[in-house]
Amino acid sequence: MFLNSAQSRHANALGWSPEKTFSVNITDVWISRDVQVSIGRQLNALCISYDLPYSMLREMLVQELFWHEESGRLGLSIEVRDSDVDSIYIEIPESHWGFREEQNATQ
Repeated sequence: MFLNSAQSRHANALGWSPEKTFSVNITDVWISRDVQVSIGRQLNALCISYDLPYSMLREMLVQELFWHEESGRLGLSIEVRDSDVDSIYIEIPESHWGFREEQNATQ
């Protein structure tokens, strides 16, 4: 799926060309357990440092996912309003994620 203007800003923030970046649905990809644990720890540290509710960040984590075709990386974006943190960006190397089988993917 092509990016809208807000999503293009996120792609640019990740250093990715919006023309080679596509929005993906969390149900269409798998992410390795190691990366899931690492992201959980990072979110927990952010919550403690900036006094943010973990459940809010966790829910927002799956709302904006991007696939950068050239690098093969998956990018996650969280916009945190009304806090000292404006946006959080996480890149996942291609060896730690992938697209689910077609029959298990969202239509």
